[in-house]
Amino acid sequence: MLGGLILVLLLIFVLAYLLRRLNLVPGSGSLMKTLAVTPLGQKEKLVLVDVGGEQYLLGVTPSSVNLIEKLASPLDIPQDNTFAARLKQAKAKQA
Repeated sequence: MLGGLILVLLLIFVLAYLLRRLNLVPGSGSLMKTLAVTPLGQKEKLVLVDVGGEQYLLGVTPSSVNLIEKLASPLDIPQDNTFAARLKQAKAKQA
């Protein structure tokens, strides 16, 4: 039983290594980045996307993705809007 467990764990690690090696999982070095998402309803949202240094505002629904506008001047999105930054702010407020 222990041998089977070790075999399964080794298989998981080998597959994860191969996925990373073959670049099948998108990483942070991608040319396309989602900068901001604003929900408009249950299934509709506005998405601000950066593609090759240009920003696009997209309307996303379950059945379609529509270009609303290509922004002439890029918006500066603060990077402290991550979960870790929010958690740190919440801890600072409690102290």
